[in-house]
This record gives sequence, structure tokens and C-alpha cells, in this order.
Amino acid sequence: VSRLCDGAVAHESIVYAVFISFAEIYNETVYDLLESLPPGCKKRNPHNLGEDMNGNSYIKGLYAVRVDCASEALQVLEIGRRNLHFATTRLNHNSSRSHCIFTVKLVQMASKDTPKFARVSMFSVCDLAGAERTSKTQ
Repeated sequence: VSRLCDGAVAHESIVYAVFISFAEIYNETVYDLLESLPPGCKKRNPHNLGEDMNGNSYIKGLYAVRVDCASEALQVLEIGRRNLHFATTRLNHNSSRSHCIFTVKLVQMASKDTPKFARVSMFSVCDLAGAERTSKTQ
């Protein structure tokens, strides 16, 4: 296994790349937690769901960050966490008010020079908003 100049990892003729995305579902609207906001802008753009040719759902326009190691992936996670919606409830001082989906996508290509054959594997971790009783949280 060796590291290429562009950050991809190669094993013999196989090239790997890892991408991270982080989305939030807040009040039935999907937001990209990695989207950069222009200066002075406080509101994120909502994203829509789409469906690919195989009938799999995905978030249209979701930003994916290419990472080279676990520490970079953790940095991306922390950036996204800072963009989550939080509020105070009677049970928690700082409670997430949304669902979020953190996705790691591994792309494997047969060759860097002939990228037409690729295998994509995805792993998503979903954090669901608390289900506290409304009588306790108000």
C-alpha cells in the first residue's frame, strides 16, 4: 500500500479515495452541515431528496469532503457538529433538535489512469433527535 501525491491510497493498480458528508434534518428540512455560508448569511440552503437509477434515495447537492486520514475525518465531523441546531430543554442544557447523518464513502477504482470502473461503498451513522417527553422538556 502506498500514498499517491493527490492523497489517494493505492494498492498495486487499485486506487482508493475517502469522502465525508454530513447532513441535518431539522423541522423536516434537509441541510448540508459542511456548506460554507457567505459572510453575513445566517441561514443554510435547504436540500431536496433525489432517487438514483436503482431507486436509492440521496440528498441532492450534498457536499462531500475528500479526506486522507482518520484525523481529517474527525475534523470534518467537528466542523459539521458546530453547525447543528441546538436548544435548551428542561432535561438537557444543550440538546440537539435535529437528526443528522454522517456518511463515509469509499471509492475504489481499478486504475488512476482508467477511472471508468469504480466500486463505491458507503457507511452512514445516523443520530436521531432526542425523544424526550414533551411534558418534561416543554
